[in-house]
Amino acid sequence: MSTTQTTKITHKNLEGRCVNTFYAPSALYYLRHLSLARSLKDYAGIARAYNSLAAVYTNMGEFSKAAYFLACNRALGKEVSTAVTINAFLTMSVFFIILSALHSCMTMISFMEHSLS
Repeated sequence: MSTTQTTKITHKNLEGRCVNTFYAPSALYYLRHLSLARSLKDYAGIARAYNSLAAVYTNMGEFSKAAYFLACNRALGKEVSTAVTINAFLTMSVFFIILSALHSCMTMISFMEHSLS
């Protein structure tokens, strides 16, 4: 049996499990990132940590936590500037598509414009 065949047999049906098991440790690392960014008053770093945490929790299906970090990012943008929260657009759109909260493309655009203003 070749090495390729052995690898295929050994790793059969593990792809999904391999990816899904990294969400919880990722959340811990992003929480650590958030803590460090806060201590340094690195607002761009804080915004990136909020976005990353929202994305991780969305992928884990923990939508209330994802919504919390999106709200934190939005509040940070209002406090500092929208420049540090531009990446929130993508994270929020993925979050709402998963929740099926968008009724039309215009609803999404309207929400994004409002939340980044």
